[in-house]
Amino acid sequence: MRRWCSYLAGCLFGVGIGLFALDQVAPPPLARFEDRSLVVADRSGAPLRIFQSADDKWRLLTRPADVDPLYITMLKAYEDKRFDRHWGVDPLAIGRAAGQAVAAGQIVSGASTLTMQAAKLLSPRPRTLLAKAIEMGRAVQLESRLAKDDVLAIYLTLAPFGGPVEGVRAASLKLFGHEPSLLTPAEAALLIALPQSPNARRPDRQPAQAKAARARVLERVMNAGVITAEAVEAAKNAPLPNAYANFPFNAPHFAETQSVTSDTAHTTLDGRLQKLAEVRLRAALQDHASPATTSAIIIHAPTAEIRAIVGNPNYFDAKRAGMTDMTLALRSPGSALKPFIYGLAFDRLVAAPGTLIHDRPWRSKGYAPTNFSGDWAGEVMIRDALTRSLNVPAVKVLGRVGPAQFDAALATAGINLTFDRDRGDAGLALALGGVGISMRDMARLYVGLASGGQVPDTLATTQGQAVNWVALLAPEAASEVLRILKEAPPPTGQTVTAAASRQSTSRIAFKTGTSYGYRDAWAAGVIGEYVVIAWVGRADAAPCAGCVGIGAAAPILFDLAELIEAPGRMHHVPAIAKAPPPHLVHFDGAERRNKSAGPPVRVSFPVDGARMRLGRSGRAPLSASGGLPPYRWLTNGAPAGISAPGRSLPWTPKGGGYHEVVVIDSTGAEASARVFIDAGS
Repeated sequence: MRRWCSYLAGCLFGVGIGLFALDQVAPPPLARFEDRSLVVADRSGAPLRIFQSADDKWRLLTRPADVDPLYITMLKAYEDKRFDRHWGVDPLAIGRAAGQAVAAGQIVSGASTLTMQAAKLLSPRPRTLLAKAIEMGRAVQLESRLAKDDVLAIYLTLAPFGGPVEGVRAASLKLFGHEPSLLTPAEAALLIALPQSPNARRPDRQPAQAKAARARVLERVMNAGVITAEAVEAAKNAPLPNAYANFPFNAPHFAETQSVTSDTAHTTLDGRLQKLAEVRLRAALQDHASPATTSAIIIHAPTAEIRAIVGNPNYFDAKRAGMTDMTLALRSPGSALKPFIYGLAFDRLVAAPGTLIHDRPWRSKGYAPTNFSGDWAGEVMIRDALTRSLNVPAVKVLGRVGPAQFDAALATAGINLTFDRDRGDAGLALALGGVGISMRDMARLYVGLASGGQVPDTLATTQGQAVNWVALLAPEAASEVLRILKEAPPPTGQTVTAAASRQSTSRIAFKTGTSYGYRDAWAAGVIGEYVVIAWVGRADAAPCAGCVGIGAAAPILFDLAELIEAPGRMHHVPAIAKAPPPHLVHFDGAERRNKSAGPPVRVSFPVDGARMRLGRSGRAPLSASGGLPPYRWLTNGAPAGISAPGRSLPWTPKGGGYHEVVVIDSTGAEASARVFIDAGS
């Protein structure tokens, strides 16, 4: 007897070892379960766009916690009432099915558990006895490896519902238009009935069969005591869905750029705002003949989060390059960079809002800009020059700030303007759009205006994304630019937005831009805590009829501003004194200087073109003569100090190479010298 017991124990041990080895060599094939649709969701979790799986299925991860408990209870009562107790195969169900088959001479009912069905869905096979045996083995294998809820998740994710639709969540969204977390008895019964014969029972094609199958489910779960007869009667009479709805297709360009490391990318977008913005931009296209298109972006400035983004409103319109995301394209900004030229001028004490400047024919090294209107304003304050977007004043101020210094300041904040750098700096044409910039970088700049001069290093697209901030302007300079931009006249027919009025906010602070040849129309605005950028043009950069900032893009900006709920208040700091200091009263000092005052101001040392070696101190003197002292100095565009007549200002160059030295006298007249510092000194 002991020998037989030992023999049996040895056999069982050997079988166990063999099964363990087989389990390790041939683990469950989970590839179909792991190949799921990717969901790009808004900040509330609602889907914006859903991508098909690699095998072209709408297959969304569905766990038991994602589904109405009523559905789970009904499913187990109908398909596998001992699911929570068996180990993958139900011997009682097998015995019952076998007895019925023997008595009837044919198969009357099946014995498949939900675990066996999950195994079949993972690796579909023709219906044979061998296939059934493999499913039983896989079912035991699944139960030995996974928790019950994980096994059930496989079924809930892979169950077929007709055509490319798989899984309870995808089916609920397609058939009922809502998540499966709340289901009526009629909806739950239909979702249980369909996987048994999905194409033959599709409610949109075979409503009679679908209704009958639903009724059978309802009757069985009623007999199991899950729902009442009254609930069954109401569910039987509930209307069937007559179509499989399309999944949402919002922010398609944005969704394509999201890095999805799980089944769902939780973005910063506001679903409501996104949908409304897309509708508004599609309506705006009616004013522009193909192939012109438009795009827009809405940012929450305090967090730098994108709340709505429309790369191209008609994704499938090939004539308008619908699949091209214009928020990433490099375009000419026209005059949209002027606020930052003036902001840097205020910040670096080159000019003040109340500084007087001439707007009249002017030429510098062969460059002679004119105004969009074709006329001249004469002498105006710089604040009015910005409000009216006058070109000559902006170019003059850029010349004083320095195109290279302006470019470098933006680069420090992570904004890299595009131009042919092999030919030197962008030159004075930068002020009027002679560079390339993307809409997203433009948005970052205007977020900087709304955030006290702090520019985000990126725009946040996913919830919790870290954003670093870099100072571009002093808070006072950024705030003053915003104050000036609020005085810009709105486009014809536009008034203060309803949203802004509700928040007691002043007018929208905005700037428009029109690039050379009418290729780009821009409007950039700050509405409380929000920044809105709108653009109109052609994707191929060809001239575009009617593409003028104030006429084409500004109305879109104001239209989108009305969609923003609770825009908050603008960043507020004390204003720059309206009366500029004496040396900044007149920008064109050389023209106003009394000729009897003597020779013009000049840099006495270092002389222009000098090559210098520094001594042990690492410093060099800055001295000037002529003009009307005291002298204000700028080195490489940054304030360096003030020197009295007959005295020099110590200067410590930062590194070797070329340096730009500028001296400005009390009338605003200036002179400059470009010197080379030998770093080996």
